[in-house]
Amino acid sequence: MINISITAEVAEFYSNVSQSELTANLFEPKWERNDDNSFSLYTEQGIFNITIADFTLNNNTYGSVNDAITYLNSL
Repeated sequence: MINISITAEVAEFYSNVSQSELTANLFEPKWERNDDNSFSLYTEQGIFNITIADFTLNNNTYGSVNDAITYLNSL
């Protein structure tokens, strides 16, 4: 599982498996719902498709994309 430490401006991806890290500045729109299981995260390195079953956001898991986006909009 990959954790994304995210603020309103920056996303930092950290993989426990490879113990590697990537930091990226966010672009507008910062995130957008794709479907029931994923959303797009727009960064200077490109667009990341985030599947909620495979990622945590600030060490939190979410049962739906809508819950994850509601959380992101609160940042």
